[in-house]
This record gives sequence, structure tokens and C-alpha cells, in this order.
Amino acid sequence: MSDMNFIKIAAEVVIELDKAGLKVEANEVVETIEKVAAQKSKGKKTKKWIPKDLKEGRFTSYCKSHGFDGPSEACAAKAMESDDESVRGMASFYRNVAKKKKGKE
Repeated sequence: MSDMNFIKIAAEVVIELDKAGLKVEANEVVETIEKVAAQKSKGKKTKKWIPKDLKEGRFTSYCKSHGFDGPSEACAAKAMESDDESVRGMASFYRNVAKKKKGKE
């Protein structure tokens, strides 16, 4: 959230509290919002959707059943030629994940 959005929201909260008959200072609202945001972000863990090991699962089985030692770019290329949409999807996913892993090394 940008600082301007944050300030705008804090101002709206102060106005609404004032309408309700509660008198608070804007800095109190800002401090409270910051505390709540910090508490909420403390317990959050980022979920990794990318599998830790690329050599497990359906794509591995597909590659082995088609004469490859396991997932590879060659297997992905062959899978992309398949008429089966799910096989092409697995190959595409493998390529995207492999590309991301290469970029990190």
C-alpha cells in the first residue's frame, strides 16, 4: 500500500470515528494500523508453489515411459508435440520451473 493510500485510509477512519462521537487523533489511528499490520505480517509465511524437487510426479512418469531417464528439456520438447493437453501442460510447467531454477543459480 502506498503512503498516500495509507494516509487517505487513516483520514477516512478518523472522520468515521468522529461521526460516531469518538475523538481520536490521526497519529493514533496511524499507529494502530501500523501495529495491526505488523502483527498480521509477522505470522505469515510465503507459500512456495514450485515443487522442491523437479524429478517427482506425473511428468517424470511420462518421461520414463517414453524412453527418457527423467524430466529433461528433450522430454519436454517431445511432450509439447503431444495431442494430449495435460501432457503439454506438464511440459510447459516443467520448462517454466526449470527456467526459474536456472536463473537463481
